[in-house]
Amino acid sequence: MPTLDVSDVVVCEEFADRFDVIRRPEGISQSGRSTVSQVTVPGLYGTIYATGDNSLTRVADFEHGRKTLTICTKYRLQQAAPGYQPDLVLYRGNQFVVTNVKDWSPYGAGFIEAECSSILAIEAPPQ
Repeated sequence: MPTLDVSDVVVCEEFADRFDVIRRPEGISQSGRSTVSQVTVPGLYGTIYATGDNSLTRVADFEHGRKTLTICTKYRLQQAAPGYQPDLVLYRGNQFVVTNVKDWSPYGAGFIEAECSSILAIEAPPQ
């Protein structure tokens, strides 16, 4: 088992950035329809960096500026799970959906790494 605890570095102000999370519990209404509520958790800290292919994809009907982030934090971000839609991360005016969460608690209590993708598509200008 690793003996290096890096969890303090992850939330250190020299490395960390602030972000908000929208947690989305999902249930079934009395009429049998899916209902999704939202709970916003503001002011979280984590180390955030761009990852993956962040290039522009252009097709006939729209442009999609693929943006992906990795967030290292002590807050337990949620990917899709029974009873929950994946968390939405609000960072620098953009919304990112959590696509994968890795548990790195051997390197510090509650330490996780989350991969996130932008959920916005940009419409192409009229021709």
